[in-house]
Amino acid sequence: MLWLLIPLGVIAWLVGTPWFLDRNVSLGQFLGWLDFNLCVALQRGPLRPFVAKPRIDWISVTKMADTEHRVRFLLDLW
Repeated sequence: MLWLLIPLGVIAWLVGTPWFLDRNVSLGQFLGWLDFNLCVALQRGPLRPFVAKPRIDWISVTKMADTEHRVRFLLDLW
């Protein structure tokens, strides 16, 4: 899923660059936010029968600049 998420996320970040830069959101923070929320969506969606109690919550758009989760291009995509 990262093979789709990363390219689409980069395009979305480039299109919304003025908005993201105004809110001090770097490309790494945005991609990390997307990846983290994708994991939450998987846990609460298709994997729900296998997860007794979801332990992670969504990160809101307003807290995107505080995201520490990073997607590492060389390690995570291969």
